[in-house]
Amino acid sequence: MNVRFYLCTTIGGKDYYHYVTKKLTIKDPKPTLSPKVTADAKTIAITGDNLIWLKGITNLEYEFNAVAQKKSTITSYEVKCGTKSGTAAKSTLTAVDGEEVKFVVKDSRKNDNNSVIKCKSLIDYFKPKITSNLEVNLSMNKTAEEGEENSSGNIFKDESTATFIFTLTGKYYHNNSVKLKGETNKIQKI
Repeated sequence: MNVRFYLCTTIGGKDYYHYVTKKLTIKDPKPTLSPKVTADAKTIAITGDNLIWLKGITNLEYEFNAVAQKKSTITSYEVKCGTKSGTAAKSTLTAVDGEEVKFVVKDSRKNDNNSVIKCKSLIDYFKPKITSNLEVNLSMNKTAEEGEENSSGNIFKDESTATFIFTLTGKYYHNNSVKLKGETNKIQKI
């Protein structure tokens, strides 16, 4: 910004003017910026880390933490992660698809400041699939009294049971796989 200084001198009743133009520089005029991002609880449960994101699934809460300087005011906020963007000082970017979050803040004097937060890894995530091995032991059609042997020597019981094992796997799953085993309606993790 240019500032003009005037000097008026009066000699013999007549005014003489002289001026000097100087450039005025405001020290540290740009806004301060300390942004932060927090991945949603689902992402942290799967990846075990706030900065490992799942492409198209992770939701990031962001906050600019920007402060205008020298009596200026913040006039705009811009945040972007891949194709997702926002203009609020604090909000959420849903289903992010980029490896970094870029923050830009501007003030009333057109000063700006920017910052970038990079993820450790952006994972092409595929939902887990469940495979099962189902064993069924049924003895429902009894032809003899309970406890009696039939011609092949089998003892009939008036009950049915099922044993099953489910394995949960995916391209990226924090625990790699989970196996569940149970009988009828009793399920336990193994």
